[in-house]
Amino acid sequence: MLEHLKTVFWEMGCLQRCFLEVVRLEAGDVLLQPSQGPIIGELMCHHGMSQADLVRHMNVSAATVAVSVSRLEKMGMLQREKDERNRHRNVLILTEQGQAAGKSMHQALIKAQEIALNGFNEKELAVMEQFCQRMLSNLQEEAKNRKEGTQTTC
Repeated sequence: MLEHLKTVFWEMGCLQRCFLEVVRLEAGDVLLQPSQGPIIGELMCHHGMSQADLVRHMNVSAATVAVSVSRLEKMGMLQREKDERNRHRNVLILTEQGQAAGKSMHQALIKAQEIALNGFNEKELAVMEQFCQRMLSNLQEEAKNRKEGTQTTC
């Protein structure tokens, strides 16, 4: 069984890399690093987030967000503004260029998803979703237990 699981997780990694490659090809002239796309996606959905908000929403390190935000700012994709509700806090706002990139990336993600799921029926998709949710839940529970200092047996 262990050998089978190694194959499944290796294939999941290959699936992710191939999916992102199709997204890049579909997006065409939008040249974003893999860590920058999710930031633009978050800002498309949640206008005016702080860097700390991004860290919490994306569950990544503050340093990762800081580097990507800095690069996106230099590319003209986003800008920092004072929060209207709290003048001591900066929020990140997508520029027109950033919004255009976000729309292109969204369309590319939809197209890649359609390609990836081609030939699956509703029942198969529901079962696949259940498996993925169960694996995610297992991994999140393990991470939570380890952070709390307890060890579980898998």
